[in-house]
Amino acid sequence: MDTQKSTHITTSRTQQPLSSTRSLKMALAAISSLWLIGCGSSIPEALKVHRAPSSESEAGSVVVGPTESDMAKILNADSRLTVRVVNQNHNVYEVYGVKTTELSKVVDQHANSLSVSRDQITVEQNVFIKLKDQTPQALQQPQADAAEKAKSPLVAAIEENQGVTIEGAPLEYLNSCHLSRLVAPDISVKDNQGRDKQNAGIYFDIGQTLTLDGSGTKAKGKSKAPTLLWVVSPSDDSKLTATISMGNNVSFTPDSTGLHIYSVVAKDDSGNCAIQMKPFYVTANDHFAPASPLDESWASRIDPKTFWHVFHVGARDGWQTAAGEGMTVAIIDTGVNYNHTALSSNVRVNTNEIPENHVDDDKNGFVDDVTGYDFGNDDAYPFDDYGHGSHVAGIAASQVFGAARKAKILPVKFGAGVGFDIASVVGAIHYSVDNGAKVLNMSFGWKEDLAVVRDVINYTEKKNVLVVVAAGNDSKPGAVADNDTTPSYPCNYPNANLISVAATDENDVPTFYSNLGLKTVHLAAPGGTPALPIISSYKKNPRDAQFVGLMGTSMATPLIVGVAAQVWSAKPSMTAPELKTLLMQTGKKSAALQGKIASGAVVDAQAALAAITGSRLQ
Repeated sequence: MDTQKSTHITTSRTQQPLSSTRSLKMALAAISSLWLIGCGSSIPEALKVHRAPSSESEAGSVVVGPTESDMAKILNADSRLTVRVVNQNHNVYEVYGVKTTELSKVVDQHANSLSVSRDQITVEQNVFIKLKDQTPQALQQPQADAAEKAKSPLVAAIEENQGVTIEGAPLEYLNSCHLSRLVAPDISVKDNQGRDKQNAGIYFDIGQTLTLDGSGTKAKGKSKAPTLLWVVSPSDDSKLTATISMGNNVSFTPDSTGLHIYSVVAKDDSGNCAIQMKPFYVTANDHFAPASPLDESWASRIDPKTFWHVFHVGARDGWQTAAGEGMTVAIIDTGVNYNHTALSSNVRVNTNEIPENHVDDDKNGFVDDVTGYDFGNDDAYPFDDYGHGSHVAGIAASQVFGAARKAKILPVKFGAGVGFDIASVVGAIHYSVDNGAKVLNMSFGWKEDLAVVRDVINYTEKKNVLVVVAAGNDSKPGAVADNDTTPSYPCNYPNANLISVAATDENDVPTFYSNLGLKTVHLAAPGGTPALPIISSYKKNPRDAQFVGLMGTSMATPLIVGVAAQVWSAKPSMTAPELKTLLMQTGKKSAALQGKIASGAVVDAQAALAAITGSRLQ
């Protein structure tokens, strides 16, 4: 991940471990259309998609406003359409099959038959946000040094994108390649792989074995069947080494979640070669099995050097007055490792839902959502397979070192580590508010101003929920990204309940990567540096790394979320706008922030608590 990516969730990842057939669908749609004429109230299951897009090419259109009956009528109007029901309580959908402009026309044409007026329906292109560029760059130019120049483009591409070293027979095989008169490799994926056959790509649960078959590859002309060389590289956390092998197929059983990459090179008997290189993603759905709560003394003994940020903003010393009791913070992110020792006792448990009985016991529209919801995979297991969300959750509300160490965490997952989409974000925000969260952590962003997002932020304001958003990591040394002149969303929305967060270092100076903005960025908090990252909890991994160090406005945001929950718990009668004003007014002034962000200050939990309790903490 890179701190200078426009997608804020792509924080610098300096880790420091401490320890589908269409014909059948259309046929079913035709059958169901007869039923719809009679009842018109339900969307046929055959037309539903149950996973969010994992690439820009998969993204459909966000549609907000139609009831389920209305959406069934829209689908019935065009046999090409399928739908993902994102949040039925708020009529949020993603529709696939036609371009957004064409879908708008379909809605226009049938508006008179719908139960809501056309002006109550929003149709926008769904935007997919990459967490980083996950698509390998095929055939990179060799590097400038002599050793790299000696490598063939194929070798350079594989080594650079997959982090492997090619040597021996595979190196000889690749160095003798001529590019690229051969037909590109034709790779098939076994039918039992993938979580939703209606989506492209390889995306499956850990524990499965990936089997790739290239036996269908053919060469041009009179050449014999080509030979194949496979390279499968695991994720960063894996204990496995890359698989490099020859043959028509390859099998690989990952031991870790996250991004993996495979490449296959095909060579004919004249030495002509072609390469296919693609990422694939591995996720997990661990059931909630909370660890025993840690002894209270752990919090009193945290190392001020390791968890310096908690001390720096006064949260640690403020625990004696308030620690977030009675508050729920939603971590809208890549999920949460809700079985982590330092997190599980803080996870908000929905006691009105019976686990894993496949019934919506509490009638909130989501089945089995005991520990939150995964909008990326449309299931009740928002388990973190990337690491970012767990890290954020720990900063905000870990039992041991979270700023609001007694607050509850509501895990709300919006996608996997490849990226996320706007429809899922909208559905996740609605869900968070409806399920009791008072503070929302949104350590992400993008550049488009979207009506569906504006509307859901307005919803949070009406519900008196505080929204805390990362300002962004687009700055570079000597080139500050100014959100006042180059807007970033959702942090640039002007709602009175929204705090946009910049990142500072241990000296209260803006970090080299943090976006700023005198009008649009409100408050700062430590976000970490390469020398002094923010240490927090991590995802489940085969190396059993419990804690890692990351940096970015993604890290500064949950620190303010935690402080906000801490302070709000001391005076629950405050409104979200009042709390925002309080935090800005009581922040610790920094000369380096004056004229750069609205408050010119770093959040100060002690000062804010003192302002509402009437006495300065010692």
